[in-house]
Amino acid sequence: MSTRVVAVYPGYSPQAAAYDAMNGYVYVSNDDSNNVSVVNGTTIVGTVNVGNGPYVSTVDTLTGDVYTPNYGSNNVSVIRNTTLVATVHVGSGPYSAVFDGGNGFVYVMDSNSSSVTVINGTSVVGNVSVGSSPSFATVDAGTGEVYVTNSNSNNVSVLSGSKVVGSPSVGTFPFDPVYDPGNGYVYVTNFGEGTVTVLNGTSVVGTVHVGSNPFFATYDTGNGDVYVANDGSNNVSVIHGTALVATLKVGSAPTFAVYDPGNGGVYVTNFGYDNVSVISGTTVVGSLTAGTEPCFETYDPGNGYIYVPDAGEGQLSVIEVAYRWNFSEVGLPSGTSWTVNVTGGPVAGSNSSALSFEEYYGTYAYSATSADPDYIALGGSFTLNGSSNRGTIVFSSGPYSVSFTETGLPVGIGWSVTLGTTSRSSTSPTISFTLPNGTYPYRLGYVPGWTPSGVSGSLTVNGKAVSEAITWSAMTYPVTIVETGLPSGTGWWINVTGGPHDRSIASNLSLAEPNGTYAFGVSSENRSWTATGGTFQVAGGATRTVVEFSVVLHAVQFTEVGLGAGTRWSISLEGRANSSTTGLVGFTEPNGTYPFAAGPVSGYQATPANGTLLVEGANTTQAITFTRLPAPTYSLVFVETGLAAGKTWSVALGGQSRSATGAVSFDGLANGTYGFTVGLVEGYAASPTSGSIDLSGTNKTQAIAFTLVGPGASSPTIFGLPVEEWYGVLGGIGTVAVGATAAVLWKRRTPPAP
Repeated sequence: MSTRVVAVYPGYSPQAAAYDAMNGYVYVSNDDSNNVSVVNGTTIVGTVNVGNGPYVSTVDTLTGDVYTPNYGSNNVSVIRNTTLVATVHVGSGPYSAVFDGGNGFVYVMDSNSSSVTVINGTSVVGNVSVGSSPSFATVDAGTGEVYVTNSNSNNVSVLSGSKVVGSPSVGTFPFDPVYDPGNGYVYVTNFGEGTVTVLNGTSVVGTVHVGSNPFFATYDTGNGDVYVANDGSNNVSVIHGTALVATLKVGSAPTFAVYDPGNGGVYVTNFGYDNVSVISGTTVVGSLTAGTEPCFETYDPGNGYIYVPDAGEGQLSVIEVAYRWNFSEVGLPSGTSWTVNVTGGPVAGSNSSALSFEEYYGTYAYSATSADPDYIALGGSFTLNGSSNRGTIVFSSGPYSVSFTETGLPVGIGWSVTLGTTSRSSTSPTISFTLPNGTYPYRLGYVPGWTPSGVSGSLTVNGKAVSEAITWSAMTYPVTIVETGLPSGTGWWINVTGGPHDRSIASNLSLAEPNGTYAFGVSSENRSWTATGGTFQVAGGATRTVVEFSVVLHAVQFTEVGLGAGTRWSISLEGRANSSTTGLVGFTEPNGTYPFAAGPVSGYQATPANGTLLVEGANTTQAITFTRLPAPTYSLVFVETGLAAGKTWSVALGGQSRSATGAVSFDGLANGTYGFTVGLVEGYAASPTSGSIDLSGTNKTQAIAFTLVGPGASSPTIFGLPVEEWYGVLGGIGTVAVGATAAVLWKRRTPPAP
């Protein structure tokens, strides 16, 4: 078995390596530099700073996250790809961790606090008290239970979820538990007494005596054996079931072992010899030089490498194992020599029907020739990906032309054919081979987005050229269009530009389209609803697009004529009012019938003043004509009191005078302020005699009170008569007296008649 070692330098004192199948990276814990190196192949692609003293990591195989316990800082660093995504605080002295794929929990052994911290994602979901100094754990994939070795209490805590369901006693200083999926047993190395305790559930079913100071163990899925590295006796014990089947001498201080399912080898790190022993079955088949103090190694099934941290010198030894490819030939006459030439590699020849190569992980092209020129064979390639394998080379006489001609692919699209073991590709319509007689399998290469008429088949060359026609058609993928907003049961359509259209009364409809970007429109049988189209892209898989229908709104506009510029007017539409000082009042409405009313504008009459509008799939306009109304007039009535019945009186108002024997009325007066004057009435005084009256939108009445003045006016009585009448009496008396006096005087002046 050939091997080669590549050295990578991650950090100070690398202690342990863990493989992450999600991204193909290997994570190396560097104890003294407090970081984790991320390795892809033989290249460091990232360095993640973590806590103090990172030790044995575990990988969440469901998410790909890496959990690294930091012994010196009592926490766990959670790494995703090359980034630290969380730091989770745990118990004292976290030493190692294990992932349980059954419940998705990570179990962290807190060696100094005799506990196990249970983490789900980045949250602590439990802290379980176990025995003294928990060291390592394994998961029983059959039951989902976790087995934790308690080194200072000589027992194993069996956890289900975050509860202890059993604590079987084992040997002295139990260290490493290993689960055997073949029989369901858990094997516990007892470092202090040179034994391995075999558990079935929580029961001890056997004790196997091994070498001194058994450290770590590994399980070989190929043969079902368990390999135990005995640090104190420099050997490896091989256990099958509950029996010791072999003891193999290895290097000094073997500590750790890992199984390579690719070649069936077990690789044991010899901490004291600075090398790695290789075991096949029960035989040590070689040793590989590593760095100083090799320790916790891991296997990468993606590339077949074994990663060995060399704690003493800050080196990571990457061991690449060579695997064997075995060729057999058919078709040549017996004894005819033939040769296989690996491109860029070895050349091997044979006179028999078989030959082989040993190569490292990878894909290799080759060609084959025969000493007899009448026989030819197709070249090809073979791949070694972690295990040995074989292939067949067919020789036949000929050769003849074999051509594959395609139709359907766009110009410039590459396609390929593997005929026998030879692969060829082209961007032109024809791919040609030259073959001897024989029957050959062929297979077309994958062209994204396109499907051939036949992916694979076989053809026979029998003394003439062969032509095979291949028709390609665009591969279609499901396209789901989902509508929202439409009333249930409403029919709607999608129309793909230059493509199909479809109708549905459900909330979704389905199409099938090849890769590409497609424009589409949507419509509904209910014209009251509308949706905006768009684009969807098909890129090698199903796609889903949502369209939103909404009620169609139309402009409802009212225009006015007749009002003066800047006059505010309003419209009430179905109880909602809008106003404007321009010639337009607008609304936005779905289809329907709407009552409207024009608001009052002082001095104007609206026509129509009200009505209904029908909105039906289009904008609607209603004209409102405002007609100026005549200016309003009002009445002013003067009402008198105090005048004798039938007495005429008058009022002058605004340049006109009117008289009456009762109320004096002025009609047809506009709003305004009017001055008035009450005419003189003999023997009477008016109150008020003048004034002003403001007419503001209403009829008004003005009271005028008359009172007598002079003779006839109201006065005190004398001997029961009004003063004025009494004065009359006195006047009469005076007249009589005067007359009498005059008569006397007249008599005195005139002599008596004779």
